[in-house]
Amino acid sequence: MSSALQTLLLAAPFDSPSEAIWVEPDLVIIDDLHGPTALRLLAEHFGTRTPIAHPRRIHVVSTIDLDSALPDRRRAHEALGEFADQHELIFTHQIGACEEGCAPMAPRGNEWLIATARKADPAAAARGCISIQVQPMDLACLLARGRTWARRPPVQRVLIEGQLPADTSVHDLAIAMRPQLSSGAWACIHWPDSDDESQVLSLCALLLGDSPAQNIFAAGFQQEIDGVILSVNAAELAPSLGEGEVAHRVSTMEPTDVDRVYIGSCTTGSVADLCLAAEVLVGGRVHVPTVIAPASMHDVSLLREVHVAEGGPNLETVFREAGCDLGLPGCAGCVNAIGDMERPSGDDATLTVVATAVANVSTRRIARVLTASPSTAARIALVGRIGSRQPHDVAGRARPAVRHDQLDVASAGPGADS
Repeated sequence: MSSALQTLLLAAPFDSPSEAIWVEPDLVIIDDLHGPTALRLLAEHFGTRTPIAHPRRIHVVSTIDLDSALPDRRRAHEALGEFADQHELIFTHQIGACEEGCAPMAPRGNEWLIATARKADPAAAARGCISIQVQPMDLACLLARGRTWARRPPVQRVLIEGQLPADTSVHDLAIAMRPQLSSGAWACIHWPDSDDESQVLSLCALLLGDSPAQNIFAAGFQQEIDGVILSVNAAELAPSLGEGEVAHRVSTMEPTDVDRVYIGSCTTGSVADLCLAAEVLVGGRVHVPTVIAPASMHDVSLLREVHVAEGGPNLETVFREAGCDLGLPGCAGCVNAIGDMERPSGDDATLTVVATAVANVSTRRIARVLTASPSTAARIALVGRIGSRQPHDVAGRARPAVRHDQLDVASAGPGADS
């Protein structure tokens, strides 16, 4: 553990917040969204010839697609590149989703304190790093002085035991954990039984996207720190649906008609997430309007390259043949920018929507939104109902079960036991 992170973590007992203290982050990320403002403030308040305090700790990152970017975004990319060249800083240009996260400098196994103007980085969080969110003026001060004020909230330790059952995914674990995390705290996750690093990374991303916790990081517990541990048994999980502060097992829910299904968004639209849905949808046909929204333009481009199985159809073909609509990548569904949650004109009934999107679902005030894993959402889309043994068409008439080699929608899946 780095001295900066250790200083911040040990500034007070885990069950209480610390006082604001000076810390020198191990890594400072200057991104394309807030970076240009930080550079302007640096010049205004510290002068254009101010040397960088710790150049080896600075990482400049641009995610701008120069082929499609507007002129102001291209200028931002150029300004960041020129600044990095001037001060001999590390500069990374990565378009779309980055599997390594926004902090590839953070080596695996090292627990660092990272300062960024963006949200916490799930890839870094899975490696035990903590990202503190700062303002552009703080970034300018960090460039010039190398340190900033930080105040650590209470830390909630979470122990995950066992491995996930075959019919569940890390999304179900996130749905079960979300209501148990303390509001405004940092959650320190320890999952010793997981031998898949991608599971831990995905869990951090899902919880960072929509949980009351202020920060999520995965690390082993320090033995000298006392405190209550929240214990979660992953082996006992089942396919679940999240609704506000409640997690429902799908098998125990009352039969409910579903109006829309939304699979994707920035946190649940990676190719790995969409593969989970495609494995269920291949060979089938959805019974309700279903939107597929990749996380980024990078993931959109992969829809034609990634196949469900060797020799099988690619993801785009599976989704189109299943009757799904391919939506805009990113956050459109979460903030209802594409209007997929609008109820029909003159209809006062509340829509029931199943969505894998985990962020900003409260903006859909007119709908009852249930969050699900991509697999669960796809199974529900095929039958058009929660807790239904038989798929129904829009008129409510029973239709034959859709079958293929891996799935019997009528008898398998999350609603089979209800």
